[in-house]
Amino acid sequence: MSAGGGGGGGRGGTFDISEIDMIVGDPEPICRMALTTALTLLGCNEDLMVECDTVEEVADALRDAQQKKEHPVMIFLSNTGWADIVTSECGSLSRKPFVVCTSVDGDQGVAGFNACLPKQFQQADLQKIVEECRRWWMGQ
Repeated sequence: MSAGGGGGGGRGGTFDISEIDMIVGDPEPICRMALTTALTLLGCNEDLMVECDTVEEVADALRDAQQKKEHPVMIFLSNTGWADIVTSECGSLSRKPFVVCTSVDGDQGVAGFNACLPKQFQQADLQKIVEECRRWWMGQ
């Protein structure tokens, strides 16, 4: 499943949701499972998803994701305090992630995040976030 048609712009020129590296950071296993299931239903590749229950694991997964530069990395974080640590980690990396906050009510912005996914999200909310990532990636 391609988001937004694919061609033009961006580092890799295309945007295919099945090729995005996804990092899901949440200390609660049930929350990680709900989000990874929703991402799979949206067309994400389970083999490219990493579940993390600590910010250290998120940072390690982000470093590991640096090997492929032709596709974006999306990080979903439930803990807004983790954004500063992830952002500081990004400073030395060539492959910057699209960081999504998953612990807010509504869709208000949160400092340090590219987008926010409501706690009680629907598939349409997740599709909107992926479209935001596509626009961000194509503008790189």
